[in-house]
Amino acid sequence: MYTNQIRIENEADSLYVQDGVIHAIVNNMDYPFMLSAITRITAVPTNIGDTYNIVSVSVFVGYDTVICIMSDHRSYTSFLFDQLGKMLPINFQRLNEAGVCKYYGEFEIYVNMQMAYASYVQNSIAGEEKKLCNASLICWIAAHVVGRLMLLIDGSEYTGKFAVFFSAGLCIAGYVLAIMAIVKNPKSKYAKTLIIVYIAEFVLAVLAVVIIIVTCVHMLEDCSGIS
Repeated sequence: MYTNQIRIENEADSLYVQDGVIHAIVNNMDYPFMLSAITRITAVPTNIGDTYNIVSVSVFVGYDTVICIMSDHRSYTSFLFDQLGKMLPINFQRLNEAGVCKYYGEFEIYVNMQMAYASYVQNSIAGEEKKLCNASLICWIAAHVVGRLMLLIDGSEYTGKFAVFFSAGLCIAGYVLAIMAIVKNPKSKYAKTLIIVYIAEFVLAVLAVVIIIVTCVHMLEDCSGIS
């Protein structure tokens, strides 16, 4: 999913390449991108005409940015033909097909195979990491909910012991899955958040146990003193 969309629409906007860097000027703001970061370029007919269509060209940069420019914009010809077309092997035949076709569709006019493969790997890792985080979160929630439900349904000693071990097992599984997710993608905010929550819960649990032990010791001392 490309979350950052830069549209070259207004007359004051511009798009050009200089020294191997793409400059997208929008609302007097310069958004620079390395030419080598382009993953692919597509052309989509947006306004079907009698002879030639208005085409929207999308330049996909990195894993989350797309720059869009229409064929009727003043920067279109110089950017695509005079600059980009001399630096990259753009398929102008496919671009012409987008300009004369009588249906709406996406025409791929350039693909950076190395970046495309890297993008595919990145998306695959992100998908696996999200699945691991979701499974970890489910285990953590189940550990807190299911154990309590067991005790509410049956408060016997056997059920209590089983609930404790069951909840502990799910918590450990959740921790392991979160660690696997962070190993898979060290930059994952999702996995980092889960691990922080788990560590905070563990620290609070240890503090609670320490407080209970200290309190019990003091109560025993007080009882001994009274007797």
